[in-house]
Amino acid sequence: MMMKKIASIEAQFIRNLRSIYHAEGLLILALTRMVVAAEAPYLRAGLARHLEQTHHHLRRLDLVFNEIHHLPAGGECPDIAATITETERGLRSLTYGPTLDRLLIGAARKIGCYEIAAYRVIIARATELGYGAIVALLEWNLQEEELCEYHLRNVEAEMNNSREGRGSYLSNGTGAVAS
Repeated sequence: MMMKKIASIEAQFIRNLRSIYHAEGLLILALTRMVVAAEAPYLRAGLARHLEQTHHHLRRLDLVFNEIHHLPAGGECPDIAATITETERGLRSLTYGPTLDRLLIGAARKIGCYEIAAYRVIIARATELGYGAIVALLEWNLQEEELCEYHLRNVEAEMNNSREGRGSYLSNGTGAVAS
């Protein structure tokens, strides 16, 4: 498939915005399934928080599109779609437990890193184009993505510690092992 050439920085900005909008929409469906599949309470809670934030991200992106007088339709995000497909394949082939949880956290972290990079690029273009009114909305999404990545990194560390006998992988956050 031949891609249409981008004629301006603004066209690139709109394409990137539509791409992240499409990615956030895909993530709502994927994160819903991931929350259900996660066994570790910390991971389940982290994915549920990410799902809730993703709903907010879409609402803020709707405000951004409204502010710049463009529609969000038409975006594609093949990178996120591929990661989601890979994760869904794992969901079908693995049983519940630590192996599946590690697949889920890996997928969530890959997706989060992509979103962080995408939002940074979009914010840079919005600033360059003088769209100051929307930068704060985009930065809010970015900050939530960065915080989510921080939490997922901590959950992964807890999972690794439990594997080495230094922590309780199924901890419920109170110091007690979840039943």
